[in-house]
Amino acid sequence: GVSTPVVSPYTVDFTLAFHDLTVETFGKKETKTLRDTTADVMKVTKQQVQISKVEAGSVIVVGQVVGIADRTSADKMSKGLIKSIAKAVSSTLGSCQVLNAASSKTPTSTASGFQPAPASADRGSSQAT
Repeated sequence: GVSTPVVSPYTVDFTLAFHDLTVETFGKKETKTLRDTTADVMKVTKQQVQISKVEAGSVIVVGQVVGIADRTSADKMSKGLIKSIAKAVSSTLGSCQVLNAASSKTPTSTASGFQPAPASADRGSSQAT
């Protein structure tokens, strides 16, 4: 039989601030280190960790862990990321602060291909702003 790839519908978005780095010093090696460490800590594949943006202001890194099967796992993972990622990367990338980590349902339209979610992405509130 032909198996269809299963699209896991949940994502954990995160924003990290690295106080010892600059945009100039956060290159390919540092990106790889962050992805590898995040994958190890979150017990997911490296392919599931996506870095979508690196900005100045210390170094602000926006990324997500994709392909999480269910809400419970995604919620647990976002809490785990808050607790462990700063310590896990500090030995290689220096001081790190988690600015944000939240789980969300991956929009069906973007589940197969990565697109950054708008800042106003639904975080479980049905209240319009």
